[in-house]
Amino acid sequence: MIITTVDEYEAATHRARQLADHPEGTPESTELAEIIAAITIWDAPHDDASAWND
Repeated sequence: MIITTVDEYEAATHRARQLADHPEGTPESTELAEIIAAITIWDAPHDDASAWND
């Protein structure tokens, strides 16, 4: 998963909240790990809200 827009970022954070309570070893926990990785990559260059030019 690669997040390229603010809308995708917002959708990813929403989905992460939905998946947060699933136990490890489930498909949902795998999806959550992938989403968290994508969010982390997105956050690095966008940690200042003024940098969001979408």
